[in-house]
Amino acid sequence: MKVGFVSDHFLFCTGYGVYTYNLMQQLRNRGHECIEFALQWSGAPTEAEGFKVYPGANQQLLERGLDIAKPQVLIHVRDNWVFIPRFFGQAYHFWPMCKARGIAFVAATPIQSFPVPVELAQTVSTEADFTLVQAECEKKALTDMGAPPDRVGVLFHGVDTEVFHPGAGQRTPLGVPEKGPMLLTVGTNTERKNLPGNIQVLSKLLARYPDAFLYLHTAPSGFFALDCHTRLLGLSGKGKVWLPPDRGNSQVALWAEDTQGLANAYRTADVFLSTTFAEGFGAPTLEAIASGLPVVITDTPIHRELWGEFPHVSFIPSRKELPTPWGFDWIPDPDTAADLVANALSKGKPKHVPIPGKYLWPGIAERLERLLEPIVRK
Repeated sequence: MKVGFVSDHFLFCTGYGVYTYNLMQQLRNRGHECIEFALQWSGAPTEAEGFKVYPGANQQLLERGLDIAKPQVLIHVRDNWVFIPRFFGQAYHFWPMCKARGIAFVAATPIQSFPVPVELAQTVSTEADFTLVQAECEKKALTDMGAPPDRVGVLFHGVDTEVFHPGAGQRTPLGVPEKGPMLLTVGTNTERKNLPGNIQVLSKLLARYPDAFLYLHTAPSGFFALDCHTRLLGLSGKGKVWLPPDRGNSQVALWAEDTQGLANAYRTADVFLSTTFAEGFGAPTLEAIASGLPVVITDTPIHRELWGEFPHVSFIPSRKELPTPWGFDWIPDPDTAADLVANALSKGKPKHVPIPGKYLWPGIAERLERLLEPIVRK
């Protein structure tokens, strides 16, 4: 099978890039040919990580690449809102280009908001031959709004347990204090990640653990001015909130930029904390679980489905706001979150963390292969 993937950058340096890269690697291991079309690349065709990469910065370049590469199926891994013209005015739509060339088109997208807008359910029939989501409750959200069940499949994100596993970490490379409980948060500085919420939880925890601190594996610039939130909570200059050294203003998803450095951060931390408003999957949560960290995370339907089977995951009670077009629906309670973090610290890290095969890349690629075969044969 010849499979094309659409992504933003050919260096696989975003969260979706990690997903794309691992699927491409595993499909190649299974004997399939994989190609990438990079939407922010306008140069000549090149190679990255051993894969052929075609430019897709405009429709002419993308169509030329499709004509040359001739994939049997094209998979676009992206936020669900990209496929709704009312929310995002795409420069071009992939499905008509693919249909004109006899290429099957698959929209691979996490669903972050419930209930979903009816336009999103309609895109299952109007924007793609098949849609992949990352949780069963996401598929149900689409089918409840009228999407044909036979055109939606579930494909989880995965984790490489050879990289992310329990063990002793080193704090020195992180530039953080050698002593004191370390809380870890991973994610880009965007609105739905709610990074200030994690700082607020820390401020409430300090009465019980005065030497605790928070390591934000993110960039200082972005949606939130993190230094302002630190100052307003009375933590400025006290060595309580730390960011990776030498990151500057990079908004690259840092778990893709430095995998070994991130793996060390997971092994070094004592608790993984996420007060996110919404996630379509939450790859850092899976990485933290695989690394043997207790996890404290916002209670959402997706999180309950994915992480409810792990005994060292605690869910922060949240209130449901009115649905918004952007999916920032669950507001976690910081006081209870601080209680859950304190409880996790008192228990310590779990000794053994088995990861089910459904979250491991070889099995995920095998499932993708089974899902694609009937689509390609049509």
